[in-house]
Amino acid sequence: MSQYLFIESQDPLEDRGACAYLETALDVRRADEPVTVYLVENGAHAARAGARCEARDALLAAGASVRVDGFALEERGIRPERLAPGIEVGSVEHIVDLLADGATKAVWH
Repeated sequence: MSQYLFIESQDPLEDRGACAYLETALDVRRADEPVTVYLVENGAHAARAGARCEARDALLAAGASVRVDGFALEERGIRPERLAPGIEVGSVEHIVDLLADGATKAVWH
């Protein structure tokens, strides 16, 4: 079975394209496909508990794995305890592991 990896580097709170991208990830998850979303670079802003990001919340509710890059958090001064419930801190190494898996289909925005 394929697994889908969506990597979001833009802040969905500032970029409508990022919101649409997360909606695409949600559509794939609703089709009962395994989905992992990684928030990297400015996408890390959407991981904050106070960030209003409906697509992020819908992804979590639908059972997608949503992770945020720990380095991106550090660079933006976001402490892990300030993350929205359900979001895990991840690493680039984990992204590489997923990409090395022949069953993972990846898309980067």
